[in-house]
Amino acid sequence: MTERIDFSEQADDSGAGLESARNRRFATTSWSLVSQAVGYEDSGVARLAMQELCQAYWYPLYAFVRRQGYPADQAEDLTQGFFTRILAGGILEGASAERGRFRSFLLACLKNYLANQRRDQNSVKRGGAAAILSLDFATAERRYSLEPIVSSDPLQSFQAQWAVELLQVSLEAVRAQYESQGKRELFEQLRPFLTADPQVGTQATSLEEVAAKLNMQVGAVRVALHRMRERYGQQIRLQISKTVDSPEHVDEEIRELFQVFSQNRL
Repeated sequence: MTERIDFSEQADDSGAGLESARNRRFATTSWSLVSQAVGYEDSGVARLAMQELCQAYWYPLYAFVRRQGYPADQAEDLTQGFFTRILAGGILEGASAERGRFRSFLLACLKNYLANQRRDQNSVKRGGAAAILSLDFATAERRYSLEPIVSSDPLQSFQAQWAVELLQVSLEAVRAQYESQGKRELFEQLRPFLTADPQVGTQATSLEEVAAKLNMQVGAVRVALHRMRERYGQQIRLQISKTVDSPEHVDEEIRELFQVFSQNRL
């Protein structure tokens, strides 16, 4: 039976104090900072948070624009122009608790932006947008051209890309943790098993073979895999918490994440 990834929070608080502590911690997440800064003149911290969030979301939005039928060069300019607009200010006033999820807010803003550009075909000029974010469009287009079309619906495609991107960011965070502890080889050997049944393993190898490569007991490898899955689940929860406006929405996003995977067979 496949071992489930642990999405539970690790905290020292208990009872009524746990919920209070969760809310205090949550108040400092990126999307909360953005929402709380609306109406304040000095929102530099929030803009840095917005920039961090945009950096993680730009490829799903680029793919969304491409699915709308725009060619690669125009999609590049539209995506860069959109982020130039959103990071330059003004759009933050549209952020509110009712928005809930950052991805919903960002996608709604992008749709409005594209509609405005269609009304004024001359408003986007080739190469005219300032490079506020460092976006690797050449790599993005290669990735886009190689990815299977999970749906002809741009919105469903965006949801799928959001799920893939979120898991990739979480995985890279776990990789960084293991590398900082001098355990890069352990991470690389166990990474294929993060979502696979350890009894079955992967097509390429098994836990017994991993144990032999690492000169470890199979039992110790199983424990290491269990701990890695816990870290992975915690990172997924952490990444999601940055993009919603309340701790209650984290579990909703996790459920939607699994739903997206189920619908698209990612």
